[in-house]
Amino acid sequence: MADRNCKHWTEEEIEYLETYIGSLSMSAIAQKLGRTPEAVLSKAENLGIANTRVASGLFTMKQLAECLCVDGKTIKRMIDNHGLPASKRDFRIRRVKNGRNGAVNVKPLSYYIDIKKFWKWAEEHKDLFNWNKVPQYALPFEPDWLEERRKEDYYRWANKRKAWTPEQDEQLWRMYYQENMQQKDIAEIMGRTCIGVQRRLKRLRDKKLLVTS
Repeated sequence: MADRNCKHWTEEEIEYLETYIGSLSMSAIAQKLGRTPEAVLSKAENLGIANTRVASGLFTMKQLAECLCVDGKTIKRMIDNHGLPASKRDFRIRRVKNGRNGAVNVKPLSYYIDIKKFWKWAEEHKDLFNWNKVPQYALPFEPDWLEERRKEDYYRWANKRKAWTPEQDEQLWRMYYQENMQQKDIAEIMGRTCIGVQRRLKRLRDKKLLVTS
């Protein structure tokens, strides 16, 4: 990759730097971006984000999602609908020009999650994740309950063709009809296919109709 240390940083490069600063080494980020570690460090310092995760103990939504083997939208939904503690921090405020009138706007700040607060929250919301999919030590400060929960989720969700239990039916119904979760998100949490979730919901609806008729 050609050296681009003296060239303008693109928005994509800056976003990559913001996402992985503190979780990847400067050398790894520099190699990915085709720049020198010194240039990457200088840019991070100019942006005010040098080693944000290491210095603050906070994770971005994307970093947390990758550790939990879910997508960023899942983490955002947990923040909005399930009370996952998160804060918007001013590690960096990017100002951008409005192309129509030249006004300067402030780009919305990113969410950051304190991992200790996350674990406290997760203990009360264990059913929202398939913990068997989360690699051991993917996140620091693993609580004592996690290893046992991994085993439970392995037997509960690992076999996608396994018969649905009454407990799973209750959880499926609650997540879809009471918590308004998308079927693809439910499938990811429960270790099922989207088709499997769709078919099970139809069967549960039919069963309830028979009971009430």
